Amino acid sequence: MRLRLPEITPRRARTLFLITVLTTLAAGVTNSPVWQRWLLLGELGGFAHSSLPPWWALSGVWTQAAGFAGALLGILFAHEMGHYVVGRREGVEVSWPLFLPSVPPLGTLGAVIRMRGALERPGPLLRMAAAGPFAGVVVAVPVIALGLLLSPSVPVTAQEPGVVRLGVPLLMTGLEWLVLGGSTPGHELMLHPVAFAGWAGCLVTALNLLPIGQLDGGHIAYALYGPRVRPVARGLVALLAVAGFLYVGWWMVAALVLWVVRIDHPPLVTPAVVEGPQRWIGLASLALFALTFMPMPIKGSGVVDIAGAIELAWRYR
Repeated sequence: MRLRLPEITPRRARTLFLITVLTTLAAGVTNSPVWQRWLLLGELGGFAHSSLPPWWALSGVWTQAAGFAGALLGILFAHEMGHYVVGRREGVEVSWPLFLPSVPPLGTLGAVIRMRGALERPGPLLRMAAAGPFAGVVVAVPVIALGLLLSPSVPVTAQEPGVVRLGVPLLMTGLEWLVLGGSTPGHELMLHPVAFAGWAGCLVTALNLLPIGQLDGGHIAYALYGPRVRPVARGLVALLAVAGFLYVGWWMVAALVLWVVRIDHPPLVTPAVVEGPQRWIGLASLALFALTFMPMPIKGSGVVDIAGAIELAWRYR
């Protein structure tokens, strides 16, 4: 089974982009600490959510929502434009990006582009594939830095109910040291929506750099090593299936690979691999993957954790 994407026309691209703006704004509202605080006050105060101030009167909610949406879409747009600009320069027929709306907490599934002629030679394929993640991270770095400056540091024991703890990629850890001088003992950052958008940008970058199928990492690996990467891709999918017991999201990634991306990379028209200095692009891509990858993006979301939460909810229903 394989899903077939519709033809990407300019009108369809514009329409889906506008819809994605709305869905990411809605996700930004749900991620807004101001909005969450009002909901918590409503629950603790014993009054219905309908008696809260109207959404347009909540101070700061829309500022935070717009910050989240703008930051996340900026990272995704830069990523796709990296592919687009380099593809046009290499003479590859490239479509405009097709943004995919979704539900909170992100409000989008990212974006895709069509590339006709990208599978002819390994050199252009390598440069096009690597351009996206690196262009995206150029935007993600200042987004994360700004988001960290806006994020309050709170005592661990004073966390509000319902707080979700996220894994932290090395890129965010390094920027925290540069921007904030490191973490305070006994405290942790309550991520501002802009910082959360930067975190999501890291996650998207790492997933795209997995050397599987027609992901960016799959293109890079195939341009460098050809069909020899197929056992690696299959082994990684098997590893994702095992890792799903620790973080169930890896099962979703594995399903996406199996039914949409596919495991094996299609062969190139020119059966060759990249040689010489361009191989450094592969090493740089590996370094970027290491900086953005998180083994457990959301803590406490393994099979045992979810089963325990269900059992607790059933016991106190």
